[in-house]
Amino acid sequence: MMRADLADLAQAIQQYRSGTASLDELKARVLATAERVTEYDRRALRTFLLDAEGRLDMIQFTTDSNRVYTKTLPVVDELAKAIRQDEDSR
Repeated sequence: MMRADLADLAQAIQQYRSGTASLDELKARVLATAERVTEYDRRALRTFLLDAEGRLDMIQFTTDSNRVYTKTLPVVDELAKAIRQDEDSR
């Protein structure tokens, strides 16, 4: 079973990919998840989440609006991978 702090983010990723959540909603969920990841042994995950949100923010504000979704997908894929790795480390 997935940790509760990551389940919300996994759902947001799925919604973003399907077009039912906006980039702003995804970024908010990434930040909220980073705030909930407080265990010392998961600090690398927290740092990664904060970095990923920053990269999504940069893409959003420096990319033509019709290309934002495509440009964000690699970061979204990295977020999904980080969730899987965190779950595998349990």
